[in-house]
Amino acid sequence: NDIGGVQVILASPSTATSCAKLDAEVVVLSPALISQLPSLSTTEDASAVNPRSAAYAIFTSGSTGKPKCVIMEHLSLCSSIRGHATDIGLNAESRVLQFSNYVFDVSLGEILSTLVFGGTVCVPSDTQRLAGGELPSFIAQSRANIAMLTPSVVSTISPNEVPTLKTLVLGGEAPTRDNLQTWGGHVRLVNGYGPAEACIYCSAFEIPSSTAYPNVVGRGSNFKLWVVDVNEPSRLAPIGCTGEIL
Repeated sequence: NDIGGVQVILASPSTATSCAKLDAEVVVLSPALISQLPSLSTTEDASAVNPRSAAYAIFTSGSTGKPKCVIMEHLSLCSSIRGHATDIGLNAESRVLQFSNYVFDVSLGEILSTLVFGGTVCVPSDTQRLAGGELPSFIAQSRANIAMLTPSVVSTISPNEVPTLKTLVLGGEAPTRDNLQTWGGHVRLVNGYGPAEACIYCSAFEIPSSTAYPNVVGRGSNFKLWVVDVNEPSRLAPIGCTGEIL
């Protein structure tokens, strides 16, 4: 039960049981606990917060399968939001579906990036969130016009079920040609790429409907992406060769 050295786990009442066997203290955020918390003064000094302060912490296993905690600073979060939200096209008219589980940083993009640009967050119930269930009707009823979904989830929905959707961001998995054939011409299709360490999305590339390569990640949204030699990170990989993104 290696959980990366974590000593305390905050859990909801519904997930507390699954944490019982982990080697950490489990604090259940029940209504009873919350009612016992002291009230906070609205005049507390927040001057100690600065751009280098932690904005959030999130767990990822990456390619190793071993959990690790990523702590993201306010500076990095703001930089990422400014870049990827602009590429996605978020603005005050955006109505963004909040689909992702909160343990994934895409949920921060759905919520915080949308609010920073003055948009509306459309939050379905747990039942409506289930892929292939009531999700398409919720998207239509809430008039959501932007969604950030995995290609697997998208494969359970057809464009005619979600007529309000204008921009579809595919992330978490490589987009497929089937995705492109189904959705091309119906929505603005974007490939959102980025590991948790890069803060939500590090690139958001609009996929041309004519391309034969829907999994291209494009240019960086808020910084430059380099494809380097896997054995020598200081050296760029030759054109056409396999490399590692830096």
